[in-house]
Amino acid sequence: MFAAQSSPPFLSTPTLSSPPNPKKSAAPAGKNLEPAELASYLRYTPFVVHVQMYALADKYGVPLLAKLADEKFKNRLNGSKWNVPSLCMATEQLYQLPPFISQNLRKLIVA
Repeated sequence: MFAAQSSPPFLSTPTLSSPPNPKKSAAPAGKNLEPAELASYLRYTPFVVHVQMYALADKYGVPLLAKLADEKFKNRLNGSKWNVPSLCMATEQLYQLPPFISQNLRKLIVA
């Protein structure tokens, strides 16, 4: 008989934690988060999500999604309220992408 085989890694479903609810998971004013807690919280902030969406749109060849992510990132930058740690994490992820992919978003951050 055939032996039971585990499915290849690319078919396995990764375990994803649900994104935190910003209203519930935001740190109270004056409270310092541990580095692991901060990284977990920042993973789903709008700046980071827009950078990741832009990269995925480029990877899978969806120019309208890339344009939307670009516009939303620009609108977030032009907004009055910034989450500086979130912007720093998004900038770090942005500069890990190849320059020819992330050129538009890099220009927005530098400007």
